[in-house]
Amino acid sequence: MCYVSIVPKYNKKKPEQNQYSVHFKYELLPPHPPFLTTISLKRKNVILLNSGDMLFAILIPEPSSLFSCESGKDIQTRLCYCQQRQQDVLANQSNIDVNYDDSTDYISFINQGFNTINDNDSQTSLPDSPFDCMTTVIPCAITTVDGLIQLKNSYEHRCFRHADKGEMSKCDFFVNQAQLDAENFMNTELQKREDISKRFVSLKDYDMQFIEFCTEDDSAIILINALVVLRNTSKPRDDTATNNPEPSSTKFDLFEEQKSMKLVLYTVGYILAWNIFTGEVKVLRELPITERPSNYCKPRNFAPSFSQSTQLRKKWFVPSSKTSSISVLSNHTVLTGKSVQFLFHPEFPVAIVL
Repeated sequence: MCYVSIVPKYNKKKPEQNQYSVHFKYELLPPHPPFLTTISLKRKNVILLNSGDMLFAILIPEPSSLFSCESGKDIQTRLCYCQQRQQDVLANQSNIDVNYDDSTDYISFINQGFNTINDNDSQTSLPDSPFDCMTTVIPCAITTVDGLIQLKNSYEHRCFRHADKGEMSKCDFFVNQAQLDAENFMNTELQKREDISKRFVSLKDYDMQFIEFCTEDDSAIILINALVVLRNTSKPRDDTATNNPEPSSTKFDLFEEQKSMKLVLYTVGYILAWNIFTGEVKVLRELPITERPSNYCKPRNFAPSFSQSTQLRKKWFVPSSKTSSISVLSNHTVLTGKSVQFLFHPEFPVAIVL
């Protein structure tokens, strides 16, 4: 579990009761993806977090508004994904290439509102639900700097959902979360490729990293390398067709054809641009599909942790001085129980991982 806190600078003139801090906690799939401050904190008021299977873009208010209670109701929220798409339809923007029907399977947007009114009315606070899919939403809490008072989460809006919780008019602060599900993205894109969809068996493993953040169009550049299991069909041998005149011998038996089909491991990758404010996802480049040498997945031995995928992550994601101490760099460690205890990097911020 990783804990991230955003606190204001110390100010002697303002008491701690009038300053607020924002706290997040989220789970990391071991080994922990690198957190590069030069990329994750490049955009003002945006924090990029990579949990290993989900990409989060936390949109926070201006520091002058967040860390002071004097702003009150003047905080304006940014457009969410569903509002942005309604505007695109009304404006008849025919030049948009993104397929919104597909992208709704792997992108989402959550707008959470908090108020500073400290009353005993339990109806103003959103109840915790065990069926609320909290694994896909980073829990957020706003407290005073001294931690004695916690603001109530009195509003929540999730894009592409029918009902909201709470009332937006009662909120003083808003924190937005834009999310991209890497696994669903890979499954959607793999089905679009003709050379993969007909032979596709399963998505075995994947590794995902932020490459860069483009501040001009607010897009995060992401690299995803994946291991996929495809079914290879052996061509029938026709060397006996001329020697045997019987029709049955010239035809390749269907049962023999099914037995000759092998499960083969391949690597495939994508470089994509994700606009965190509009939800638009563009595939910039499809990396070529490559067969893994000597990695045949037999049906009787097939398992998600059959083969290590340490080569999926590019070397430039790992400090050169620490390469020798890192043995596993992929999500398959969740299933095999292997993990890296510590991964240090000169760009790492101070964080606690439990």
